Amino acid sequence: MGTKPAEVESYTGPLYVIIIGAGAGGLSIAQGLKKNGISFSVFDKEDSTGRVRDWGMTYMWASTFIPDLLPQSIIDKLPTAEFDYPLAGPQGAVHDYTLFPPPPPTRPPGRVDVQYSKTLVSISYPPSGVVAHFSDGTSSSGSLIIGADGGQSRVRHLLLGDAAEPTALPMTMNNFNVSYTAEQALFIRKNLDRLTDYGVHPKGFFFLMAIQSVPDTDDPSTWLFQLLSSWPDTLYALKEEENTSEGRLKVLKGLTKDFSEPRKSAIEWVKEGTHISRDRLAIWSPVPWDHHRGRVTLAGDAAHAMTYHRGQGLNNCFNDAANLVKAIVKVRDGEVDIEEAVNRYREEVVDRGQAEVEMRRRQTMAVHDWGLFMESPIMKMGVAAVRSPPEKGS
Repeated sequence: MGTKPAEVESYTGPLYVIIIGAGAGGLSIAQGLKKNGISFSVFDKEDSTGRVRDWGMTYMWASTFIPDLLPQSIIDKLPTAEFDYPLAGPQGAVHDYTLFPPPPPTRPPGRVDVQYSKTLVSISYPPSGVVAHFSDGTSSSGSLIIGADGGQSRVRHLLLGDAAEPTALPMTMNNFNVSYTAEQALFIRKNLDRLTDYGVHPKGFFFLMAIQSVPDTDDPSTWLFQLLSSWPDTLYALKEEENTSEGRLKVLKGLTKDFSEPRKSAIEWVKEGTHISRDRLAIWSPVPWDHHRGRVTLAGDAAHAMTYHRGQGLNNCFNDAANLVKAIVKVRDGEVDIEEAVNRYREEVVDRGQAEVEMRRRQTMAVHDWGLFMESPIMKMGVAAVRSPPEKGS
């Protein structure tokens, strides 16, 4: 599926890793490989201008993997990225050093080069090595391709075809950034939870709000807030003609008139014309994929697409990255061949991914049902790691 004939030239060079995707997963793997002196290239379908990261991510138990992935120059700067209440905005180091390309000509230590505008179209498997083919006619040959290209992973689709398609949940999701007048911003900030304002309405509506960026601490009108919400189709099924920025905002305002402050005003004050993407809630529970004798694998959302209501996506992403880097180091050191290393990695990530995806599915259904919510995973076990799959349907 999605492969070219195997007449392309074999790769017989030293261990070389091709990473598809320059998100948190791809870049954390790249940093880990760089830290261990293993050659790699990172490719991403977006153009070099990209866009500002407009949502927040959280990690908890995965902090133990950071020393395995990041260089000391970045680890030393992590404390400078801690939020300073009441500002709670990104302060620099993690955001600047691990997620975005540097503005030339300066290049702080720890940067990873990314080749942009590289859309993967196919993968070929010569007798030795593997080749990634891009839409611009170029290709890259190496020892291993890692698909870290998100929930709609092209690599996953090339490996699994229709079985790679995520399952959409019967929910509407909105995730966008908004700014306010100085007076409005101060009111919202004063009444928000210190880190992330997370709430579940008894009628089955999930709401999350946080300060996303503080460009100017003295000018609240520049502060950017993230607004994240979801509700089930049983509460309100979005009509196709409403599936626009304008339509979604109108429905959102209508459904939140009975909210408490500052949430009610925070939504009422969203300006007309605010862009709201046509997002959806979808999951993909991993199944064993053909890794072509250790020449291609998946990581992050490409390996296990989860919903966000228990905050485990980045945790599992770092877990994948650390495990995969360790496996590749063992290949480099001659402790194991690449086929066995990738096979062991796949077995672990499939088992863990199935457990987490199912747990997250349960949590997502629960936050939209008040009776289920009080017995849900977030109430029973918080954000701890899951190590065994729960029974489906429970």
